[in-house]
Amino acid sequence: MLKKGIILLITAVMLMTAAAVCAESQETEKFFNEKGYVYTVKEDGIAEIAGYTGKDKKLSIPSELKGLKVTSIASHAFNGSQITEVSVPEGVKAVGNNVFEWCPSLTKVVFPEGLEVLG
Repeated sequence: MLKKGIILLITAVMLMTAAAVCAESQETEKFFNEKGYVYTVKEDGIAEIAGYTGKDKKLSIPSELKGLKVTSIASHAFNGSQITEVSVPEGVKAVGNNVFEWCPSLTKVVFPEGLEVLG
């Protein structure tokens, strides 16, 4: 009986240790909303557009949100939205995969000349 108790105690300690390590290594992403643009703040202090909750159909993505430069648009950011036009500002260097997937009303997208990655 004592041996079984020790095994249970060791197992519990191992599980708690594993949970603590996972919790420390797990990165939690915080989302913010400014003028309908949902965004995250990356480690280097830049903003990445993650979505849009506003009602406008013609979007002119801002180059800054709350003083943070917008340098990327996340994959699937505008999926399923009813937007018709999008203008991406200079300073945005990367646009993720399938950003405009399932946007049946979209007729025009203007990308900046300095765009480096288009998913």
